[in-house]
Amino acid sequence: MSPTLLIADDEPLLARVLESELKALWPEAQIVAVVHDGVAALEATRGQQPDVAFLDIRMPGMSGMDVARELIEFDRPPLVVFVTAYDQFALEAFERAAVDYVLKPVQHERLEATVGRLKARMAARTEADEEGDADTDIGTMVDTDRLGQLLQRLEML
Repeated sequence: MSPTLLIADDEPLLARVLESELKALWPEAQIVAVVHDGVAALEATRGQQPDVAFLDIRMPGMSGMDVARELIEFDRPPLVVFVTAYDQFALEAFERAAVDYVLKPVQHERLEATVGRLKARMAARTEADEEGDADTDIGTMVDTDRLGQLLQRLEML
């Protein structure tokens, strides 16, 4: 079964660029929704149940952080990647169990690394599901190396 993706960004042009990049980097993935505000992101996630949600942070109606807070409560929450121009929210993003935090403008190589992380996390989640490992919550694992790198970068600002 191919992975399903949702993109939520209030800037339609940037959403289309991200969609195009993801199609090139992850051709087996299916983009099930592209929305432009937080409320629509939450509704689309409820309806489509994507495996991954790419969320902008500042969106009308509901911020990406608020959307992520709601998604954590789902029975099987999607993996979350924040794609934003604001680096000051990185720590909070990882507190919301984000898999990654990508700064705009999105660089191809950076997004490629994110897709690799997502594939690994999805494989681990599938393996845990197959093994029935209730003690392993793959959806909320934090990539501590990545978090450390982001924190170091923020300290340099």
